[in-house]
Amino acid sequence: MTMAGEARNILVINLTRLGDILQSTPLLQALKAECPSPRIDYLAVSGFAEICRMIPQIDRVIPFDFNGAVAASKGAVSSLPRRVEELRGFFDGLAANRYDTVINLSHSRISALVCYLLNAPDTRGLTLDSEGYRQIRHPWARYFFTANLNRLYNRFNLVDIHLGLAREHDDGSREAWSAGGRRGLSLQVSEAARTKARSLLEGWNGQEAPVKIGFQPGASLASKRWPAASFTALGQLLRDELRAGIVVFGSPAERELAGQVAKPLGDAALNLAGRTDLESLAAALQQVDLLVTNDTGTQHVAAAVGTPVLSLCFGSALSHETGPYGQGHAVIEAAMDCFPCNFQVQCTRYRCQERVQPEAVSLAVRNMLERPAYEIWPDDPRFEGLNLWRTRFDADGFWTQAPAVRRLLETHQFLNLVIREIWKDILLAPGGKPRPEPAVLHKVAEALTEYQAPDLPRFSEQIAQCQSAFAHIQELAGTGMTLCRELERLGRHPAGDLERMRQIGERLAGLDRNLEVIGLRLPAVNHLVLDFIFGKQNLQGHQVPHLAAQTLLLYHRLADGADRFHAALQEWKTLFRRLEWIPDPGSRPVAPLPGARETNAALIIG
Repeated sequence: MTMAGEARNILVINLTRLGDILQSTPLLQALKAECPSPRIDYLAVSGFAEICRMIPQIDRVIPFDFNGAVAASKGAVSSLPRRVEELRGFFDGLAANRYDTVINLSHSRISALVCYLLNAPDTRGLTLDSEGYRQIRHPWARYFFTANLNRLYNRFNLVDIHLGLAREHDDGSREAWSAGGRRGLSLQVSEAARTKARSLLEGWNGQEAPVKIGFQPGASLASKRWPAASFTALGQLLRDELRAGIVVFGSPAERELAGQVAKPLGDAALNLAGRTDLESLAAALQQVDLLVTNDTGTQHVAAAVGTPVLSLCFGSALSHETGPYGQGHAVIEAAMDCFPCNFQVQCTRYRCQERVQPEAVSLAVRNMLERPAYEIWPDDPRFEGLNLWRTRFDADGFWTQAPAVRRLLETHQFLNLVIREIWKDILLAPGGKPRPEPAVLHKVAEALTEYQAPDLPRFSEQIAQCQSAFAHIQELAGTGMTLCRELERLGRHPAGDLERMRQIGERLAGLDRNLEVIGLRLPAVNHLVLDFIFGKQNLQGHQVPHLAAQTLLLYHRLADGADRFHAALQEWKTLFRRLEWIPDPGSRPVAPLPGARETNAALIIG
């Protein structure tokens, strides 16, 4: 294995789509900064090799025929022998590169198989063990799987999760990878592409418009696609109110959809759907002042070239996970209990799309164009029933979303602020000394200033439920540690009590089932339970003392995490008094912050 500071031969595996590839570029920036002259190969699906060649940190693109490999694995009988030989040759060629580090950003079994076959000294992400069972290597990779199964309680962007994989142990540094003081995605646009983009706009009447707005009406799924009629109505508002020119983007397959949007706008719109390749698309996006888009790869291209993005998130798209990376973007989502869609559910009516009206999007566009990126927008009846976010970086260099409009604090939002800060401690200093509790609470208090006071009785009840659940997790984890110590002791004795060991095994299995029930009943605590479950799945070996010792560490991690969350939640009243959302005990009542909702604070003051 190469030592720190030595050149490394690195393979990054990313068998996903355009947006995911772009969201991996800050990781590549970090890898380049980590050691002198590292070589980075990038294994990508053949159809996305073009975008990889526009990323300056990639030294070599290795296209992979993913569809062919999957077809072989599904039993295309007639071609199976040939495909197996092709795959064997492909993997042998990869192995000949003798990679020092392999980072798997995909989560498919075939990508895990690639990692296993390469057997690099340093593997991060999903791989397989010698018996074919799944292994998740690296704390941030494990966190990704945890977050993917508990989406409403994750507030780390995919980019920052990828960035955590840049080091064997993430120390939290994010600033070092800024370019010119600006953290962001990487994409190289040639002068030839810029020339082509300018030629596409030549002769268009809207070229001299005081503001040019891009539209991306397409999306991979109908559930993520704001109706064409809504885009057209938005274009009419922007044309009439701002004298804006509208540039409609899309793939060749989206020409008809783009035409439905552009045609009613007449000369004010230019339809570029199907007229750009990826590089000229990036160059054309540089020509507009702002892009209004569904959750697509195009939004990440725009973010990479520095164009502000207003992202409309529908269906299963959740902006906290994959929103436009960078400062000064904005997001609109429907504030609905069913949002985001469950991946396993087929929605029959897209009410989230109906909730977002063109008038609200038009007002958001004007706020983005006319107000500083850090300024909270005035609330407006047109924003009713919507969540609006502004993107920025926090004091630790992590991407985050802040409210664009000051609204009542919901319990899940408070919990997510606490969860985010404590998971930073867990992931950035594994086994190290966590920040003192006041440091975590200070970060949460800063974020709370952008909200209004919540419905306090309801909030208090929900926080109490979480505290009770964390206390129960602590109790179960403590019992688990006691049992593991006994099991380790018995396992080391030549004549260990097999019956007692069996009883301990049954009790541990029962404990784990109880933990799973707690997590399923209350998603706000399930992130800790899932982290524990994935940790147990990672255990290797057959010797009882070794497995008992490793399981003991997992129970200790679980107990420590539950203790941290329980302690932080105990301080919520202290935070609220600091914000004057509730009065100090025995003091005269203080007026709520301007615009704050009146609550019966006396009911919950302790």
